[in-house]
Amino acid sequence: MIDPRSWITRAKCRGADPELFDLSARAYAEHREEVAQALCSGCPVIRECAMDAMDPLAVGTVRAGLWIPLIAMEGARGREQVRRLAVAAGIGAGRG
Repeated sequence: MIDPRSWITRAKCRGADPELFDLSARAYAEHREEVAQALCSGCPVIRECAMDAMDPLAVGTVRAGLWIPLIAMEGARGREQVRRLAVAAGIGAGRG
């Protein structure tokens, strides 16, 4: 049986300090999107990561180039993040 999370072994972030992916500090407030994108730029498994990040427990970290806050997102911002994850995972349509 193939481990459904075996993609993690090919991730760009494998072995990196997990603290790098916690952008909750105020210092990142204005630049979270850019930092998140830079952390994941060039990762060969961004699609798999995005699909895995759709799990409600995947919060408080950068996943698939997006910052997923620890506090539950509500309203338009939350819907936009979910839409962006779906697009990254190849399961949603982007805006035209």
